[in-house]
Amino acid sequence: LNVTGNRLTVLPSGLGLLASSLTDLQYDDFELTQLPSEVLEEGSAAVLAYLVQCHLTLDSRCLDLSSAGLQTVPRHIGEMLHLHELRLSHNHITALPEWIGALKALSILR
Repeated sequence: LNVTGNRLTVLPSGLGLLASSLTDLQYDDFELTQLPSEVLEEGSAAVLAYLVQCHLTLDSRCLDLSSAGLQTVPRHIGEMLHLHELRLSHNHITALPEWIGALKALSILR
């Protein structure tokens, strides 16, 4: 799937459902501001794995980004108002953002 040359800033999390059949994803990483740069730098397999995790939260209400190599908490997580559990262990995060307190359904932060 080639989405280069567009002005996409977001890839839908449902795209992660194609991870098992999609062999290549080409994108302009400078346009995709919603995805963490650490994930974008790892390539299309990492992007698809990240999107799978984001999509799974719709049912599980748990987002597991453990060991994702993150240095900051991705801003788009602040829009996941349904999130009950957020797993960020084994990353390089040194501080939590102020907006994390606005996630009223969040009861477990690891």
